[in-house]
Amino acid sequence: MIGAVAFKKMDERLLAFIRRRAEVTGTNELEVTHEELARELGTARVVVSRLLKEMENKNIVTLGRNRITLV
Repeated sequence: MIGAVAFKKMDERLLAFIRRRAEVTGTNELEVTHEELARELGTARVVVSRLLKEMENKNIVTLGRNRITLV
């Protein structure tokens, strides 16, 4: 975790976390809140929300209420 914090950008860490979680659950649709993601990644909820919105604008994810879908 320390290495990830020191050497990876938050957007890369967030996307990697979402992909790992999707792989573990076996689905592209995750039921998770922005707050839960922020706690897992050691950042603020507003940072996660901003990054997810950017990812949605780039068609990487689709956002819904407590739901993130990898495109």
